[in-house]
Amino acid sequence: MSIQLLRAKSLSLTLAVVLLAGIASASGPPKVTYASLCQKAESSIDEGQFNVALTYAQKAIALNQQGWKAFSLAAKSAYYLDQASQSEIYMKKALSLAPSASRATLEEISQAITTLKTYKMHLISGNERKAALQVEDAGREYAAAYRASPRHYEAALQAVEMYRKANDTDNALEILQSLADSKLVPESVHNRVRMLIDGVAQGPAGVETAATPNPAKPTNTTTTTTTSTAQADAAKAAEAERKRQEDEKAKADEQAKKDAQAKADAQKAADEAEKKRLADMEAQKKADELAKKQAADAERQKQIDMLKGDLVDAKSVQTSAQADLDNAHSSMDSAQSKLSNDQGRLDTATQDMQRHFDNAANFDAQAASANGALANFYRTQANIERLAGNLGKIAVSQAQDSVNKDNRDIEASQRAIDNAQRKLDDANGKVKDLEDRIDRLIAAGSNGGGERSNAI
Repeated sequence: MSIQLLRAKSLSLTLAVVLLAGIASASGPPKVTYASLCQKAESSIDEGQFNVALTYAQKAIALNQQGWKAFSLAAKSAYYLDQASQSEIYMKKALSLAPSASRATLEEISQAITTLKTYKMHLISGNERKAALQVEDAGREYAAAYRASPRHYEAALQAVEMYRKANDTDNALEILQSLADSKLVPESVHNRVRMLIDGVAQGPAGVETAATPNPAKPTNTTTTTTTSTAQADAAKAAEAERKRQEDEKAKADEQAKKDAQAKADAQKAADEAEKKRLADMEAQKKADELAKKQAADAERQKQIDMLKGDLVDAKSVQTSAQADLDNAHSSMDSAQSKLSNDQGRLDTATQDMQRHFDNAANFDAQAASANGALANFYRTQANIERLAGNLGKIAVSQAQDSVNKDNRDIEASQRAIDNAQRKLDDANGKVKDLEDRIDRLIAAGSNGGGERSNAI
């Protein structure tokens, strides 16, 4: 089992003890809940599936942005994926939401994230120095990265390589000894470290040099022998010079090849670091956009809920105004019906009154042309008709009063209708305005925000 996986399980178990109260035990049929997503994220961390764990944690955050546990699990997952910046953002959010009893453990993880940021800073600096062929400075940066995060033993091996190129045996041996003593380094790497220690301790291979011969002065030799010896020595010297030049050229070619490979490796490392940095920036940008969108959706939903409450009140006023208008029309119909009846009664009373007065005039005329008892009879009949006419005049006055009152009631009903109609028009306008505003807010939401008719 890798050291990284062991460390993941260790931190996960520690955090699980503190966070136990935050996890609700699942019951009933499986369903996607905040608690179940957190449990899946935690299980994935235990299994070393950090990408999967981060996905579950982000889904849990989407369900509940006030739950500190999901943020802490996202921070841990990003930490093991070496996404220091994203991990730090999640951890800051978890610390801001977590209860005081749980912050101590989160602070430990936060410190580990800070350490990871320090490691990545020195690692990137080391890659830049290496690309610039500043091997001694690169060695120091790689060594600083390793000391910041001993689990990243690859940085230590990079430091050893740079120190050896700079002929800094002491620092190279110091780093190698630290790797040899570390329990975070796999056994296969330990074997390589031991071989490197032996190689560095021996130093660069010595260059054997041949001693220049010192031939004795020729004695008792002929001129021919002396000349032959001089020619042989000259030939040997020329061969030695040729071989030396070939060796130097071979060494130069080998060094050029190594330098080109080192430059290519440095460029590759720089490219990978830049790619990782851009990926981290993109992930952070997406996280920020998600958080911004969720905040905007929450604010938009809050406004929609407030407007829906106002819409309910406006519709109540609308219903009341419609009822008032209906009552006013009913009163108008009753007043107009009563006016029609009272006008008929007035017309009848007026006709009856006029008929009685006409009859009295006729009887007076007949009494004037008659004598004796007949004249008295006509005069009596005339008085009776005048009395009936006077009584009819009272009936006409009463009927006229009723008609006048009916007209006043009609005018009052018309005013009530006008007032109720204005109230209803205002209510209709407010209802339409609120419905339009709700529709615009719903249309602006990414998920539609729900149908107005279902929410009201």
